[in-house]
Amino acid sequence: MKRHPLSRTRDGPARGRQAPSIKIATNPALYAKMSDDMDINGALDGATLEEIGQEIFERVLAVAWGDKSLSEQHGVGEEEFNPWIMGAIL
Repeated sequence: MKRHPLSRTRDGPARGRQAPSIKIATNPALYAKMSDDMDINGALDGATLEEIGQEIFERVLAVAWGDKSLSEQHGVGEEEFNPWIMGAIL
């Protein structure tokens, strides 16, 4: 699986510390359920695509300039990064 600093909820859990992960919920129900762990509500729930895009852009810039993503604020992911897999792979 590719790793990006932006993680959509359908990509599975965002893991690793090679770059901060900005989590984007893809539907309003998920954001409501996990708002303490999702940086952005990416659903077009009353917002335009341009507004969501602007919010994502501003959050990326803020994190790039030193603000912490929610995962970083909660200390999640510090021990999850494994650049290699030990053992057999099927």
